[in-house]
Amino acid sequence: MSGEAQADGPRLFDCDLLLGRHPGSATESDAASLAARLAGLGATGGLVCSLRAAILGLRAGNDEALAAAREQPGLIAAGVLDLRDPYASLAEIERLAVLGVRAFRLLPDAQHVPSTAPGLRRIARELAERGLVALVEGDLRVGWQPFVGRDAQVVFLDAHAYHLGDLRLLCADEPGFHACVRQLVGPDSLERLAATVGADRLLFGTATPTFDAEPVALRLRRSGLSQAEAELVGAGNAARLFGTADHPGRGAAARGADPRSTGAAGAGVAEVSTTADPARPRVPPWTDGARGGMPATPARPPAPVYSVSDPAEISPAASPSGARASAGTAVVGAVSAGLAAVRTAAATRTAESAVDVARVVDVHGHVGPQPFDCAVGDLAVTGAVLDRHGIDCQLVSHTEAIFYDAVAGNRTLAALLPREPRLRGMVVVDPRRLPEARRDLRELIGTGFVGAKIHPPLAHVPIAAPEMRAALELVAEHDVPVLVHTWGEDLLDLAEVVAMVPGLRAIAGHMGGPAWRLVPAAAARCDRLWFEPSLSRAPGGRLRWVRDRIGVDRLLFGTDATLTDPASALGAVEAAGLPADELTAVLGGNARRLFRL
Repeated sequence: MSGEAQADGPRLFDCDLLLGRHPGSATESDAASLAARLAGLGATGGLVCSLRAAILGLRAGNDEALAAAREQPGLIAAGVLDLRDPYASLAEIERLAVLGVRAFRLLPDAQHVPSTAPGLRRIARELAERGLVALVEGDLRVGWQPFVGRDAQVVFLDAHAYHLGDLRLLCADEPGFHACVRQLVGPDSLERLAATVGADRLLFGTATPTFDAEPVALRLRRSGLSQAEAELVGAGNAARLFGTADHPGRGAAARGADPRSTGAAGAGVAEVSTTADPARPRVPPWTDGARGGMPATPARPPAPVYSVSDPAEISPAASPSGARASAGTAVVGAVSAGLAAVRTAAATRTAESAVDVARVVDVHGHVGPQPFDCAVGDLAVTGAVLDRHGIDCQLVSHTEAIFYDAVAGNRTLAALLPREPRLRGMVVVDPRRLPEARRDLRELIGTGFVGAKIHPPLAHVPIAAPEMRAALELVAEHDVPVLVHTWGEDLLDLAEVVAMVPGLRAIAGHMGGPAWRLVPAAAARCDRLWFEPSLSRAPGGRLRWVRDRIGVDRLLFGTDATLTDPASALGAVEAAGLPADELTAVLGGNARRLFRL
């Protein structure tokens, strides 16, 4: 890692704005609402794509994007192509390129077009030969194929931390390949990419309003990137790829002006540096030097002050992230009254035990290695993550217990807990090994372990199965809460089973994932079920939607760290805009009562 820290939040240009109605999420936007979202984030502009063009109405939708750019000077129009109709898409490239459009969005997954389709290959060739930028949705492990060997400029919008190794290898081979950072959610994803392929391959983008933008901004601001690298990611690389006043080629029509005008670009990113940070040595992505993980973190200072929306109020002496945590005007926004009240309460903290005075309690964490391209296995990484985000107490299970051997992993965690006083253990229960689980619960609860964890898919036992009920009954005998991984409609199954087990207190991990709209129904079926909402990227307005329907008494804060950077969860809390008392409850108060901490 470079020793240079971000002295201030980087300027932001959002390369992934969605205009119109998104049927799957029921979110909707127009030019004014997108401009307001950018202003709230402190962003200087954004690249806007039409959802109508992607779904039904190619030309009409692209014209809507052009009109939005005319209405709001900060917006730049990008074209959308319909891969189901390659001839119409080729004609649209011709039409929009004349107007100065520099980037075109491709949706092979959403439009059910395979990467081997002749039409997609022809479109990829056309974009590459014209020097235009392809914005590619979907799995990068598939979407790269039509562009390889063409000297193409590509931004993979859905590049995920789980596929970081493939992304690094692709970027090493293809100098024009880039990635949007919105799903690069590992605690060291951005740093590893910057150290190997360079920060000049990363672009800030949020997919707002379909997804919350605050987690992406917070993750960039709190990253270990240098100031120069963060500026590249925030806006500089967008200036180079999409063109601004100092990068000729972005047409007047695309930026919202009359095509005959020669006025300056309206995106506001022209002054951003577009060159890589020379202070960071580049290392091959497959070497040990590229696996450095988290940046070095100083010893934890006393009583760090947590902040979601205004890290500018954290002094370097009070936060291990130091100057890196200063927000400036280009990031998340003003301090809410709720956060200010939480800080006031924090100032009264005493020298009591860390758990007794914990204000931020993460109920869903992990210790141990992950089966992806990341260096998070060491306990020091866990400590650095807690330091970076001001998390006072984290309830963790060991990855060995979840993925491989519950009994061995529980014992491994028991040996580690004394080394990090902010951690409390969760006994992983394998429903297929109940006698051993009974022994683990009997011997470990009260020795640093405060609850249990069950992961039904990795245990290969459905939530509705009799073995799962038996496992939950076993946990209830020991009078501790249990966190159960939920993903989909099994959220309702969990509510039904918990209701049948007297005295059981359970947490729906991930709050059902994509089935989060079932939370009110699950809450109504069982009043002993709590909800933990961690996701690698938060659907727009999700936490607020749930809060408005069930209140906050059963909402908990969880991060899924160190698999996922806590910025994803903290940003989702910020986006919900909770008042002070509710924020205090969600961030830690509810967990302290539930686990009797």
